[in-house]
Amino acid sequence: MTDDVTMISDEARLVALGRVVDSASKLDFALRSLFCNLIGSKFAAVVAGGQMTTWLIENCKAVVKVHDELSDDQRLALDEILSRSKAANTRRNRYVHDLWGISGDGSYEQLRSRVGSHDLEAAAVSIDDVEKIASELAACGATIRRLESEIWREQSGVEVQLRWEDHLRSMTDEDLAALMVRRIKIARQQVWPNEATSQSTPAGMSDRADSARQQATADVIRSAESAHG
Repeated sequence: MTDDVTMISDEARLVALGRVVDSASKLDFALRSLFCNLIGSKFAAVVAGGQMTTWLIENCKAVVKVHDELSDDQRLALDEILSRSKAANTRRNRYVHDLWGISGDGSYEQLRSRVGSHDLEAAAVSIDDVEKIASELAACGATIRRLESEIWREQSGVEVQLRWEDHLRSMTDEDLAALMVRRIKIARQQVWPNEATSQSTPAGMSDRADSARQQATADVIRSAESAHG
């Protein structure tokens, strides 16, 4: 074993690769959501569905570049995280698709095949390398979701809208009524967390709770109307 190559057990390798795959799938979900928010239509989910990571990244970058409703800071932040995602995804591809082997000293290495060549390029790999990419993929996905929430706020869930409408379409009137009650209750608790135990209404809280209830009611009704045509 050499000083610059870490010996890793096969179990540790498989666990680390599992983290890479899991983090990459979550990044893909965040990228599909970002694409739909950038396009600004629930139907964008149909276009984004099943697309490869590279497609999602490149098309998000293209839309960000011309999106005149984004501020310069927002455009810069999105472009930077998409570039980070691209780099992390490239490393992910190597860890997942290259052949894993064992070098002469017993440490792991990866063997890469290239188009137009019969040879295999060997590169040493350590568990830290794999873990770092898993963490970077997870960080990219989390950053994208955070930026979505900051930029689009309550409209950031456009990617799930068609699935939500399908769900509403399958519900009975009684189920819809129960859903509305739950939404109203959640909205009031978000505005007034101690409502159940409070004996008096703080100034302005009642109006805010009523506003939240009205908004929750309107959201459910609007979604139900869209789902049922």
